[in-house]
Order: sequence, then C-alpha cells, then structure tokens
Amino acid sequence: MSNVNAHLRNAMVAAALYISESYLGKLFKTEINTTFVEYVTKVRIYEPLELLKDKNIPIYEVSEQVGYRDYRYYGMIFKKLMGITPKEYQKKS
Repeated sequence: MSNVNAHLRNAMVAAALYISESYLGKLFKTEINTTFVEYVTKVRIYEPLELLKDKNIPIYEVSEQVGYRDYRYYGMIFKKLMGITPKEYQKKS
C-alpha cells in the first residue's frame, strides 16, 4: 500500500511536476472528472481497505497510516464514501 502523505497538497504536486496549480486542477477535472482533493480523499479511504480486514489493527492506526490524525474524522469521511463506518467494514470482512 502506498503511504499517502497527510500534507499532500496540490501546490506540492504542481511544483513537483513544474506546472501551475490551476493547470493541475484542470488536468484532474478533464482526465478523471474529479478534483485533486476528491482524488486524494478517495485514495486515503480506499487504499487501506485490506488493512481494515485485519481485525487486530485498530482503526486509529489505519487512519494514521493514510494521513488522518483524527480517527473520528477519518471515520466520518469513510462513512460518507463507503456508506458504513470503518468498524462496520472491519466486522463484515
């Protein structure tokens, strides 16, 4: 699993690619029909699904690994995208 940096910002990515932030935003919208922030959020939620299948790994550890310092906020975003809480996903897996 890739470790998504908690401080990943479109400004950092744009600078690394030697393009402007606005151009990066346009590329995301044109190529994958989403914003940079939405894309990073989805990666941070979907990437650790395998980790959540391990009932011995606490939710707060999973949230920290993908860059969320507050596991409650991670749970809220997770539920918004997945329709269930991380704990419910863990129990179902």
